[in-house]
Amino acid sequence: MKKIASVLDVHETTISRAVSGKYMQTPRGLIEMKYFFKPGVKTISGELISNEHAKAILADIIASEDKKKPFSDSKILIAFENFGCGSSREHAPWAIKDFGINVILAISFADIFFNNCFKNGILPIKLNKGEIDFIISNLPKYKNILKVNLINQVITLGTSDIKFDIESHRKESLLNGWDDIDLTLKHKEKITSYEENNPNSFWIDIER
Repeated sequence: MKKIASVLDVHETTISRAVSGKYMQTPRGLIEMKYFFKPGVKTISGELISNEHAKAILADIIASEDKKKPFSDSKILIAFENFGCGSSREHAPWAIKDFGINVILAISFADIFFNNCFKNGILPIKLNKGEIDFIISNLPKYKNILKVNLINQVITLGTSDIKFDIESHRKESLLNGWDDIDLTLKHKEKITSYEENNPNSFWIDIER
């Protein structure tokens, strides 16, 4: 699907919507078109596995976890390429946030998902493949303790520090817990002045 989207110069979600609910008559019978676009994920070694296989691996990990110290208390999620692809709604970051995740480390993110993370209080950090591999390989050595310092923009694993970039206005919003409404209300005086000088405008006084 990613290759087709690239050739047609459209987003992958556009291709997904285009084939949704569509079927193809073949010598083997009627087949849903989505069958030909089964998504997958890459392992550390670069092997591509299906989502179903990935889900099975996760199920095994969860089944074997220490019930007294479940993995659900983790705050940091580590991913690989194009994380969040196929999610053009805010429900994906909502679900991740509800699970307790505050930070996502990945090689790359889907654009819409990346922006929605900031709007919902999640810090998405882009790292290169070498940095992601280093963190995953060395986490067990440090008892899976990984620290992210947003103020200093640094990730700490044991004695190693990895710097990361973030736009200043997004950093400020995350540190202060601001969403888009909070940012709008910072200009309340200007908005009020505009309303008073433009009585026929369509602004709504939220305090009424």
